[in-house]
Amino acid sequence: MSLAHAVPAALGPHTVSEWHEMPQPGNGRRLELLAGWLIRSPAPTRRHQRIGDLVRTVLEDTFPENLVVTAAAVDVSTPRRDGLIPDVMLMTHDTDDDPARAEDVLLVVEVWSDGNTARERVEKRHAYATAGIPFLWEITFDATTAELVGQRNDHGRWLELDRLPLGPDPIAVTAAPKPLTLVLT
Repeated sequence: MSLAHAVPAALGPHTVSEWHEMPQPGNGRRLELLAGWLIRSPAPTRRHQRIGDLVRTVLEDTFPENLVVTAAAVDVSTPRRDGLIPDVMLMTHDTDDDPARAEDVLLVVEVWSDGNTARERVEKRHAYATAGIPFLWEITFDATTAELVGQRNDHGRWLELDRLPLGPDPIAVTAAPKPLTLVLT
């Protein structure tokens, strides 16, 4: 199944360079740039943070030392004026480049909260696909359940490979540089 994505009607007035000069808001909120438009995301909840921490730990334990797992403080710039701050990234190597270059990113993980709009989700998917990021995991949750949707970039469109419930049982994820089994509770 291919997940469609929206293309913004026109580029916004802001550049990635301008975005980097802007202060990030406090209290854990994020200021990101999507197609030249500024997007303010709410501060992540404790559960959102715990899920991100668990994913980072699993990726660090699974992939060899020459691959680097980063937290939210790293961003990805793309040619279409996108400055994105994913929850977790798996990179090909450690780099001092700031922002991280899209070609160095193997996997992006977005943990979506209620405060993330549907438009933001669609446009970020499009930005990651356009940037050529090979794999995308989207994790959604509510009070009682959580789900991971794993996707592979297929020529700028996301192909869904995994749709898995998160919980105490191990799940096999194929949407990754190599298949892995993980438990996220």
